[in-house]
Amino acid sequence: ALVILGGYTIRVNRKRANALREKLHDQEEILYLKEFNENIIRNLPVGIVVIDNERKVQTVNNEIIRQGEKTGLNWDASQIGRDVAERMPENIRESAISNYNHVLKNGRQYLNPMITFRGTKENLLCSVRISPLRDAKNNIAGAIIMREDITEQKRLEAEIKDRKSTRLNSSHTDISRMPSSA
Repeated sequence: ALVILGGYTIRVNRKRANALREKLHDQEEILYLKEFNENIIRNLPVGIVVIDNERKVQTVNNEIIRQGEKTGLNWDASQIGRDVAERMPENIRESAISNYNHVLKNGRQYLNPMITFRGTKENLLCSVRISPLRDAKNNIAGAIIMREDITEQKRLEAEIKDRKSTRLNSSHTDISRMPSSA
């Protein structure tokens, strides 16, 4: 009877050990996937801010930090847990709050192809998209703010337009100055 009891105890312990190993493996896999996804977001070339339903910052990525340094409207990990509107430039703060609230309430995406962020160092032209973030039950859990710096792109477009205009004006000949053929 003692051997049977001992054998049973060993079997139970093996089952528990295997279950614990499997659970530990699952937890390690979840942690790996979480870190992998956070690393993707952190290194995207588009600025990302994730906010919750109360507009509190949950995540900022490296591009948002770079954009903040460029403008002087510094963004960093200290913003986590604070209202996203605190770091908005005065010129767009009210409309930004309205847009965040609209997305959080109605679940409809907001897109503005060009917003000027006026900073203390320099201004940025950005394309901004605010998308609702939904939980597993499809409830709005927050929003993802994507901000792409298009300053250089717009500068190059203006330069090209200016060159084309200059070239067009210099090649245009005034007909009144042409010699008449008699």
